[in-house]
Amino acid sequence: MKTDVFVYHVDVRKNHAYFKGHFPTFPVFPAIGQLALLQHAIEAYHEKECEIIALPMAKFLQPIVPDIHLVIELHIEGHGCMSFIMTSEQQTFAKGKLCYRMKYNGS
Repeated sequence: MKTDVFVYHVDVRKNHAYFKGHFPTFPVFPAIGQLALLQHAIEAYHEKECEIIALPMAKFLQPIVPDIHLVIELHIEGHGCMSFIMTSEQQTFAKGKLCYRMKYNGS
């Protein structure tokens, strides 16, 4: 049985492709990369592929820099919707709510 909160851990390394070009003198993990991490977390929760279809609320609070361990908490709110918070030991990087759907038969 799934719980109401799912915790997903990820290490964001300095050689990650999303850091290229964002920015050469001060690398920052872009929002699109953060959405990809959220998608991976949802897929880990469901053990199936999914796609994010809406982002009704999101706050990107702090830049994510290289070589950081992120903790993503997904709070299940109902079928196809979750709130999320992305943190490290000392700070909150992003929080919000998203909606998603499962992919079936590769679509």
